[in-house]
Amino acid sequence: MNLFYFIQAKTLLKNISFAATDPDDNDVISFSLTSVSDNLALKRFSIDPNSGAVRFAVDYEVDNGAMAETVVLYVNAHDSSHLMDTALVIIHVSDINDNAPSFSQDSYTIFVPLGQPMKTSILNLTATDPDQGLGGLRRIYESKTLNSPYFDIAMETRDAMNVSVYVSKELDVNDTQIMAVVATDGYGLEGTASVTISILGSVTYTYSLSEGLGTQHSNQQNCCCTDVQKLTWMIPFLVIMCTLLLAILIIITR
Repeated sequence: MNLFYFIQAKTLLKNISFAATDPDDNDVISFSLTSVSDNLALKRFSIDPNSGAVRFAVDYEVDNGAMAETVVLYVNAHDSSHLMDTALVIIHVSDINDNAPSFSQDSYTIFVPLGQPMKTSILNLTATDPDQGLGGLRRIYESKTLNSPYFDIAMETRDAMNVSVYVSKELDVNDTQIMAVVATDGYGLEGTASVTISILGSVTYTYSLSEGLGTQHSNQQNCCCTDVQKLTWMIPFLVIMCTLLLAILIIITR
């Protein structure tokens, strides 16, 4: 006898149970599991020896091929005389939507100069979801409640898991924009990443040079030099003082 069951991972196997009859009076029947080749299956499933109910023995996970989706087992019914009958059981385990999509980072910060051409890609984002089928990643979009008038997102390829943030409007102001990018699966679970974009203007320094004055910076950090004309009258005085000091030294050394 062959039996087929379709169940979801991480659920109770309420519908898989076996019953056996024995014409011998007062004979006790017990149940066990065996496998032809997959010994791991015997560690991942168990059967109640008295009731014949089959259950998961572990937290069964089929995401990313962690565990087999199709398992073949034999259910054995034994009586007290060691007589046995066997049923072939094929269990197909489908994925359960137990993961929300996620980005490689929760937040991103980038800097973009003023004048960056429109349609320029400034950031690539990748989202993943280990669930399969409808539970897997379906699309990535910009949040309507936290978005930017200067930037937008577009699919980088036909793969919905990759998008790029690009310049959608002429960058004409120094500003910081914050946008939220949302990834969703087929059942509505979402993952969000925030993107902070600082628009930076070019810094221009202007210099002016006036007669007798030092260089002035536009950021008002002034470097003032001494007015040479004001020091002109001191030169003869310094020459005389140096001559006197030299004469005194000569006299002392004699």
